[in-house]
Amino acid sequence: MEEPEAPRALRGPDARSLRRRLLDAPHMGPLNEYVAGLRKRPGVEVPDFDPLDGGVDARVLFLFEKPGPMTAADGARRGSGFISRDNDDPTAENTFTFMREAGIPRKLTVTWNVIPWWNGTVKVTAAELREGAEETRRLTGLLPRLRAVVFVGKKALR
Repeated sequence: MEEPEAPRALRGPDARSLRRRLLDAPHMGPLNEYVAGLRKRPGVEVPDFDPLDGGVDARVLFLFEKPGPMTAADGARRGSGFISRDNDDPTAENTFTFMREAGIPRKLTVTWNVIPWWNGTVKVTAAELREGAEETRRLTGLLPRLRAVVFVGKKALR
């Protein structure tokens, strides 16, 4: 699949369906297993990694704070089900534009969140931050080519 030329490419169901079919690519296997483990937590929704990104071959991990409602595949505001610069929201659009203008090749990156689950609220608890930090350590162990972690925002950095 070709890389989208404009932001918000995951706006429609056909685009989401096509992207979902790419989850079986070899560079996604360990990340899919990681997500499956996270989905065993009660009361949370965990989006998939975007298969157009670098997956386990990524060299740069961009970490945001917490997924929002537009990453949820179900719910009041139906989103894509992915953590993606192609989601139909302002944060994703800004990320898409930044990466394009900075000339950062998509295949060198992977995007995720310190707190990797959506639990229906943007509020972040101290317990979530501790659990998210542990999950981030687990994730970095799945990225053998990782050379840099970029924390996007003060809350993610904390």
